Amino acid sequence: MEQRRKGVTLIEALFVLGLMAIIIGLVMLFVSQADNRNKASEMITELGQIQDAVRSLCPYNTCQANTDMVAPLVKSGLLPARWVQNDTIVDPYKTPIVSIDYVKTTAGYQIGYMIQIHNVEECIKIYNYLDETQVSFATFKKMFSDPSKIENTMCGPYRYPMEMGFQTDS
Repeated sequence: MEQRRKGVTLIEALFVLGLMAIIIGLVMLFVSQADNRNKASEMITELGQIQDAVRSLCPYNTCQANTDMVAPLVKSGLLPARWVQNDTIVDPYKTPIVSIDYVKTTAGYQIGYMIQIHNVEECIKIYNYLDETQVSFATFKKMFSDPSKIENTMCGPYRYPMEMGFQTDS
């Protein structure tokens, strides 16, 4: 008569642990991607609120043209406290926004940004936001005969993080 064994073999335990590791890895991947999408959306919101804050600081184009607006925005209190660290404005990734310029152009006044792009999802979201809001893409569009190549060039196989500069009508 065969004796029934009690417990679990080492192979069975390793198999179960391997399956659990795979499942946990997939869950972490999805959480990371959702976090990136969320931060990209926060970045779009932040850029819009920064633009509104610059307009509040410079009603009717009263600010001196071609000036960096980071210090006045930090001192103004118009931005949420979570965006301000060490007298600079930070993005949702806690990376400083390089510059926010109030620029006079032939078309009028514009707000220029120099921001750091952290991943492809963020780049594509910002590109779509700029395209939907009819932000000045003239400089990008002049570089390409086929405007559909702009997104691939901006968000293509770059090493992230990278800096992107653009201007919006004020």
